[in-house]
Amino acid sequence: MLDNGVYELSFQHSGPLGAEFGDGLALVRDGRILGSDRFGGVFTGSCQPDPAGDGSLVELRLAIPPHAELITGFTAGADGATLRISTCLHRAAPVAKGVVEIAGEPIEVQVTYVGPLAA
Repeated sequence: MLDNGVYELSFQHSGPLGAEFGDGLALVRDGRILGSDRFGGVFTGSCQPDPAGDGSLVELRLAIPPHAELITGFTAGADGATLRISTCLHRAAPVAKGVVEIAGEPIEVQVTYVGPLAA
């Protein structure tokens, strides 16, 4: 399971025009996740231990601002968009890697533990 703390996120999508990159920051506390990317996408959700191994099952709701474009090329409309994301991140302290599917496109995700939350 992801430990309580601050995490740096790196995203990569390899499309027909080459690789696109993004990044963000997430906080994990007691199985709850809150984070954002540099372009205003906000995600909330949860993680729980993967019963099949040493990892975390992650469920997120990604809120995308109006007219924002993701690294996959997906563009939110005038009202923005909300997408659901599910993945399993395998622990490889201090870095976990996984693949998520967003709007039908795979994105490689790297999650790096930065440090603990302040008390």
